[in-house]
Amino acid sequence: MNQTLKVGDVSAEPGQKSHGPATWVELRDGTRVNLPVILVNGQHDGPKVVINAATHPIELVGHAALQIVTRKLDPSELRGSIVAFPISNPLGMQFGEYVSPHDYVNMYVAYPGSKHGTITSRLANFIWENASKNADLVMDLHENVRPCLHFSFVGHSSDKKVEAKALDLASAFGLTVIRPKGEFALAGMKPGDVEYVDACMSNGVPAFTPELEASTDLTFGEEWTSVRVGVRGLMNVLRKLEMIRGTIEPQTEIKVFHGNFEFYGMTVANRGGIMNRLVDVGLKLKKGTPIATVLSPYGEELEKIEMPVDGYVWGWNIGSPPNFNWSVQSGDSVAFIYQDA
Repeated sequence: MNQTLKVGDVSAEPGQKSHGPATWVELRDGTRVNLPVILVNGQHDGPKVVINAATHPIELVGHAALQIVTRKLDPSELRGSIVAFPISNPLGMQFGEYVSPHDYVNMYVAYPGSKHGTITSRLANFIWENASKNADLVMDLHENVRPCLHFSFVGHSSDKKVEAKALDLASAFGLTVIRPKGEFALAGMKPGDVEYVDACMSNGVPAFTPELEASTDLTFGEEWTSVRVGVRGLMNVLRKLEMIRGTIEPQTEIKVFHGNFEFYGMTVANRGGIMNRLVDVGLKLKKGTPIATVLSPYGEELEKIEMPVDGYVWGWNIGSPPNFNWSVQSGDSVAFIYQDA
């Protein structure tokens, strides 16, 4: 028999689902901002899986997939438990912002946080202390602007068993797997910040980041490919962990590449203007291949951006979040590049 599952102010008995505000933080005018949580507590013992969505609140495909999966699951048949944070960053969600405007902290790199820290750090610390650090798996759902490659980002761990389990479960999710190597430059990120999944892996918790395709022009039902991909991936992981019955379903609606891939880095623009993409994502390109041009308001070519290495483009990182668009200024990132390891 499983045990009572409790996260902050929300609890679920074995064989039950529950949801509600797990905790809250308070704004300058005394307004409370709640952190929502969904608990699915299986009737039977098994792994504890933590799923985060809307860490970056403009990225909502994972939020939709998480909602659908937690509603589908029958806790009387489930082995283990699921702790799902459908809006991990309610501060950014208030304003539809990529990071928390209250302290300009990027929640993805706020873990493990501190209960004595800034307002975003306190929410991250609650999630860490009450769910993530004792989980058997953490998945943090994100997305990239369209068009992009669906992929899962899997970090490194000094414990190779933890790393191998994370890779195995990411493979079950069914997307192209990419390992970190190059440096990110995300909004609100400071030198020395540690990514959420890396904090988990360093603590002995297998973790990975599924990156889906952006939701900005979609509704959130399973009629949309990216939502279906997210739902199928989450269910595949639960099947792999034997938390639910069924066989793993391959991701057949999207490009999936099998190999040993690592993140190289990001290309940037030196000139300001309108960016014109020249290549598709997921194609093997030679170093020096033009991948984009920067055009003046008059259509003149100001700059040609080339592949820095033999490799692939997984997606485009244009403008400053949440205002993604096809214009750039000096120093803006343009494309995410990965390569064969």
